[in-house]
Amino acid sequence: APQNIGQIFIVLDANFGSTFPGYNGLITSPTDDSQDFGVVGVPGYTIFGVESNWFGYAAFNGGSTNQISNVLPTLNSRCVLMMRNTNSSASILDDGIQLGNDRNNLSGRGWGGLMGFVVGFSSVLNSTNENAVISYLMTQWNV
Repeated sequence: APQNIGQIFIVLDANFGSTFPGYNGLITSPTDDSQDFGVVGVPGYTIFGVESNWFGYAAFNGGSTNQISNVLPTLNSRCVLMMRNTNSSASILDDGIQLGNDRNNLSGRGWGGLMGFVVGFSSVLNSTNENAVISYLMTQWNV
């Protein structure tokens, strides 16, 4: 049965420069289906392309600004990315997820950086627990 990811935290350190070079997949489906691309970099821009039934909110290092539209240059150094699913009816795990590449492992669409740690939750955490996870990851990974 499909499962939901309410929130995900990822420790990242990438080196994309001023814009994404390709559809660099961060969190995607392993197959090309109706829920295919998930979260990818958009070539020539500083934004994440996000499938509408995946995540609608991204923040870095405990910040409270939604940065889906401005993820670079923050990703170009060690950081903690927190993403929330803002679509309460979304089911995104009909065939699992993959990290670090675009759907079907298409050539040239790899993440292009390091992922030090990933943790996901089936629902959105309350602010106390969210802050505790972010604080822990920032301390453990020297962010």
